[in-house]
Amino acid sequence: INGGFDIWQRGISFTGATTEFTADRWQVSSGVGSTSTFDQLILTALASGSVGGCKNALTWNKTVGGTGAGWINQRMEDVTTTAGETITLSLYMRVVSGGPVDLEANFFQDYGVGGSGNSSQIVSLGTVSTDAWTRFTVTVDMNSITAETLGTGSLWGVYISPVDAAQTFDLEFTGIKTEFGATATPFTRAGNNIAGELAMCQRYFWQGTPQFNDFYYGTAGLTAMTGGKFSFPATMRAAPSMALVTAGSESGCTFEGVFGNIDSLSVRVTVDVTGRYRYTEGEYSADAEL
Repeated sequence: INGGFDIWQRGISFTGATTEFTADRWQVSSGVGSTSTFDQLILTALASGSVGGCKNALTWNKTVGGTGAGWINQRMEDVTTTAGETITLSLYMRVVSGGPVDLEANFFQDYGVGGSGNSSQIVSLGTVSTDAWTRFTVTVDMNSITAETLGTGSLWGVYISPVDAAQTFDLEFTGIKTEFGATATPFTRAGNNIAGELAMCQRYFWQGTPQFNDFYYGTAGLTAMTGGKFSFPATMRAAPSMALVTAGSESGCTFEGVFGNIDSLSVRVTVDVTGRYRYTEGEYSADAEL
């Protein structure tokens, strides 16, 4: 999902000092003892206007090497979907400085809480040695899980990382795709188009500014009163963790918190003055990532 790096709900520049999400669905880490920045790159400045049909990319600028190589990854729920299957990973990469860079891909399977643990297959992804966009592919046979115990919340995914943890570089990625079979087909968006891609991303994470404009009535001192309600644009994968990103405007009330389920969020307030009150706008996030 979001292999063309079209969707960036959380922002467009990150440090990866701790494990964090950058472009939607893409998690990164600089690595232990390393310093990096991960940023959005707009490809429309190129004469071709795109790379493999992609108009955006993720840049990884590692300025200090450490003992941890760092990585980018995406995780997907349900380990059974790829168990015992042949999977092909394809992506476009180039190195702007610090090359050549040897990369590897870790295809991992997590059997869930209460399950058998996890397993990995680490394979060479190749050497990025030029600033010309080049497509790389690798195919693996995912492990069978017939002998494994499955718990709750099983998942699978791919980590992409440099072989040399100490190496510094400026790498760029786009057009990342995993598919069944041993052949890499042309890049396509998981959601078929930008709108579909956004909806798939918002199943895992949403951030936005609902327009709360309704007036409510209450008695001074009442708590847990409705300050606003908003339906998510896509049903979320699971009940999300809610957060206030930017405070809204309070009139006759005081913000208490934001709460959510898979379909919607609601703001709760304390009424300060008997009569009419209103809580407007504010920015919120709902996180149901793996």
